[in-house]
Amino acid sequence: MDSRADIVRRLYELTEAGAADDVVAYYADDAVVEVAFQQPALRGVEEIRSYLHRVRGSPEVSSELSALRFEEHGDAVLVTGRVRLRDDAQRSLVDSPGAWVFRFRGDKVVDVRAFHDTGAARATLKGDDPR
Repeated sequence: MDSRADIVRRLYELTEAGAADDVVAYYADDAVVEVAFQQPALRGVEEIRSYLHRVRGSPEVSSELSALRFEEHGDAVLVTGRVRLRDDAQRSLVDSPGAWVFRFRGDKVVDVRAFHDTGAARATLKGDDPR
């Protein structure tokens, strides 16, 4: 059986490949996913799937993640790295550190939170929610 860090690493690979149906197979039906720089959070696998298809098919929006590190913390995986987002419609470019906390229930992802600060993500893992 894959570790939770391996599962999250695979989710990033599948997302990059545009395999939305394969991605959502790893999520619980009631999963909640925060996407960096987007509000509100995505709720449920259908919203997640729709978002992945929309972003993949958009020539105006692109994202690039780099220097990703994966750390297991009990029922959670902390991912840290760098995120670069381009949105031509908004005429914006963001290049900043990023952190994501993936929480699991069994072998399914139930919650993903996005952070602009690694310290805040680590605090959340300890139960000190900075929000």
